[in-house]
Amino acid sequence: MNKLKIFMGIICFALIASLSGCQTSSKKDEAEKNAEVASADQTAENTEKTSEETEDAKENGFIFPNINQSKETNIFPPVLPESKSDDETEVELENSDETDEPNPEKPSKPSKPSRQDEHTAPPRQNDPKPSSPASDEDSVTKKYKSDISKIAAGAQNYYNDYFSSNKLISKNGKLYNYSTSQEVSPSYLSRMGYINDSLSSYDCSVLLLKPSHVNAYGELSSSGASENLSIYTAFKNPNSDSYMMFSGSGYIGSLSSSKYTDLVSKYIQTHGPVQRIYRGESAEYDRILNFVRMSEGVYEDYWVRCIYADDMYAIVVLSPKSNPSDVRQYLLKKNASYWEVAMSGLETEARVVTAINKKYPDFNPNLLPNYTINDYRGSLKNSYNGAISSFITNGFIESSDNLNYLCGAGSYCYATTYGSKHLLATLSGDTWNSIEYSSSWEAKQAIEARGSTTPTFIVYDE
Repeated sequence: MNKLKIFMGIICFALIASLSGCQTSSKKDEAEKNAEVASADQTAENTEKTSEETEDAKENGFIFPNINQSKETNIFPPVLPESKSDDETEVELENSDETDEPNPEKPSKPSKPSRQDEHTAPPRQNDPKPSSPASDEDSVTKKYKSDISKIAAGAQNYYNDYFSSNKLISKNGKLYNYSTSQEVSPSYLSRMGYINDSLSSYDCSVLLLKPSHVNAYGELSSSGASENLSIYTAFKNPNSDSYMMFSGSGYIGSLSSSKYTDLVSKYIQTHGPVQRIYRGESAEYDRILNFVRMSEGVYEDYWVRCIYADDMYAIVVLSPKSNPSDVRQYLLKKNASYWEVAMSGLETEARVVTAINKKYPDFNPNLLPNYTINDYRGSLKNSYNGAISSFITNGFIESSDNLNYLCGAGSYCYATTYGSKHLLATLSGDTWNSIEYSSSWEAKQAIEARGSTTPTFIVYDE
């Protein structure tokens, strides 16, 4: 049947060529053309046959291999368990590609990583393990904690030894020796023999803070919630934006830089300029005296010795006019627009600056006068007969009745007359010498010239 079709095709082709006037090819060319046509027909016949067989195979559930494949090719895929995932199936298919003679030097193909690790190259087993930054940081942090704990312990010992004899205060949060005007630092503690010289170069702060302020931050935990000042140290962690905090007994936690700044800010002593307030020069002068009267519960006129104030605190030294030798000292604190007496009886304190600093560590000590009233309380009196005799002898007064004010302390006695004379007597050995001055200011300057802590409080403000 097929041969007949081919034969008829050739005859038709020859007739068409003859009718069109085309030259007939040579026998050789004609044979080649006939062979090509026969080959094409044969290919079509084979394709048709294969398609028919494939359709039959599909209907019967079989897949026939391509007869043109290499006989080494695995024409049937491995049967895989239904429970395996697509990724596991792919791995097994890859591992099934074996040759008759595998190359022993060729490494086996690694299994495919899980999906979550697809973009991460697995470490090679022979590579050294990378060092852990956390472990290195922990090692350094342990070194810091050990050293700063020793500094804190040394500072605590120093504070215990010198608190009762020196004026140790908190100045802007840091431990400060007011007697020697020195900040207590690691180098200071090293010079004093309280820590090893190897720790003196640490840039850490030795602090004097209230435990109640420290414990207000949940990150820190020191003993108790006392209002008494206690020793702490702070060290800026070079590996993070935080400060490591220590008490005298060791590490108590870390604070972020912002929280550390907030903690220390509670102790800043600058509250505006320090000013001396004089009578008649400021409305605050009378307002402050009125708040003192309210605190005492009596209305009284005063001999005011001095008023120093900034925008937060005021120091007042005065005595009632009924008794010039009853010298009193008050600390007032400003609350919004009014003043209130924060501490009284400071005239009985041997170390006024530490007494105030314990309760109000943000108080500026520059508000305090140079003298300490308690140093002269035993000699404060209104009857200085030797000084009065010198006034009479020098012709400044006729009798004590000419005096409207007199106050003496130690080797000094100041008096004024109803005629506005300003008289100062000083004791040299057993002899009183007296001089008249044109103003209370001149008399006060004469007393200060004899020493920085002399009792200028015996002179009242005019």
